[in-house]
Amino acid sequence: SSVASTCRSAGTKGISLLDAYGALLVIPGLAGNLENRGVHDAYWLGSGSGDCPAFLALPGDEQTATTNWGRAIVSFDSPAFPTSFTLQLGWCFEDPRESMRAKAVTR
Repeated sequence: SSVASTCRSAGTKGISLLDAYGALLVIPGLAGNLENRGVHDAYWLGSGSGDCPAFLALPGDEQTATTNWGRAIVSFDSPAFPTSFTLQLGWCFEDPRESMRAKAVTR
């Protein structure tokens, strides 16, 4: 099972293909995992046209096929929910090299 979240680029250099377009972050194995979070391989699917040499889609949903996608790595700061994390993004099959932080805020 996986968790899919929508995200938007903050205009960070290197992730400009996501600028002004929505993107979906897919993290296989995260759904329901509240106590054993660590480092998760993931991928992102962007809207708009891309330059990847192949199409990628959500499993079982060919309508999401796009050439605007890449690998991702999600690294949680601690194993239990809620926790902050670092998201690294790459293009197509390239190793993720751009990163952004997400801060867990509890009220």
